[in-house]
Amino acid sequence: MISFGLYLVYLSLSYIRVFDVFLTGLIPYRPMLALGLVALAAALLRLFAGHKAALRLDHLALLLTLLAWVGISVAVTGWFGGALEAMNKVSIPVMMFVLTTLNVTSERRFRATVATVVVCSILLAVAAIAAYHVGFMDDALVMRQALDGPREGEQLLRVRALGSLNDPNDFAQALVIVIPLLATAMQRGARMRGLIFFTALAGMLLYVIYLTHSRGAVLGLLATVAVGARRTIGNIATGTLLALLVVAALASNVAGGRAYSTSDDSAEGRVEAWQDGLSMLKANPLSGIGYGNFAEEQGITAHNSFVLCFAELGLIGYFLWLSLIVAIFGGLGVIADSPPDIVSLFGRRWATALRASLIGFLTCAWFLSRTYSEILYLLLGLSAALMYFENHGELPAPKSWVTRAAVTGLLILIAVYSMVRFKGLSS
Repeated sequence: MISFGLYLVYLSLSYIRVFDVFLTGLIPYRPMLALGLVALAAALLRLFAGHKAALRLDHLALLLTLLAWVGISVAVTGWFGGALEAMNKVSIPVMMFVLTTLNVTSERRFRATVATVVVCSILLAVAAIAAYHVGFMDDALVMRQALDGPREGEQLLRVRALGSLNDPNDFAQALVIVIPLLATAMQRGARMRGLIFFTALAGMLLYVIYLTHSRGAVLGLLATVAVGARRTIGNIATGTLLALLVVAALASNVAGGRAYSTSDDSAEGRVEAWQDGLSMLKANPLSGIGYGNFAEEQGITAHNSFVLCFAELGLIGYFLWLSLIVAIFGGLGVIADSPPDIVSLFGRRWATALRASLIGFLTCAWFLSRTYSEILYLLLGLSAALMYFENHGELPAPKSWVTRAAVTGLLILIAVYSMVRFKGLSS
């Protein structure tokens, strides 16, 4: 129980950045790293004492190989001293996955973990609303972005959080993945009461997503709804709901006056970054240019998690990263699509919710450099935990996930190349 308590504290503080606000004097001592190591030690002691864990050997092998490849990608560029530094940075999201799969080993612990994520996200949303409307910590929680084009000279106010969520787009992405979790959590108990609570809380989250003015988050939200709602309300109702959401997004000017097109400066910069990423892959197909070197060479990030991965880690690192995602996503599919006599209603509901959250995250990640996001590895860890206790640790990884990962990676490369070529032909 001590191990799980430490894990929940670590998870909470990864969202609510108290060290960035109230205990800034401790930052040089890296308190989050220290807490994470203590939580990891407690989880390992629990494992050695004979308790079971949801951490699968194949998932761990993929993670550790990816972590090692991050270091190798830097070392082959000639900067051997940077290899350990790169591995140290990527070990933070890896630790989130490991801690989750070591600690979340029952339905009760799963619910407590999801509740922690939802509550922390709601607190961040409340803080963002307070910052926007009454000036609470507005210097830190509200970004003032200068507009160009017809509205040049004006400023767009966009809410955000602290730490890894200090960019409005990242903050919006974190809120998008919470909505399917909230919807599933509210299905317990009285249906009408759950519907009222969900409507109120989801409405608040949607309002904060609107205040981020993140275009990618709108697309991520649409993808989330498409995956999560289809099973519950059917294809026709889901299509109608998506159409209504599109109309609402356009009518409410959710992008804050920034166009959904490839002709504005922001979109052009993204496509140019993707073209640079393809060039980097072509020059260094196996090892890439090394972790962290994209922004160093180009001055901007890749604005695409997939491009960032294959540009910096090459095809090998790209395959390892995608393999973990594909294998776990396939496992969720096995649970979600299994008949009631094999998998419980709890398992099917939460597998569907986690699939929707992952789709929403990855849709947003098409426009963001979130290859090594803790939230991604938290979702993957929760998914691996569900696969474990829903099937008593016996659920195999989907067959031929190696082939699926290779095919998925190839299709993504083709999509990126096609979008770059389309932009080049239309300019």
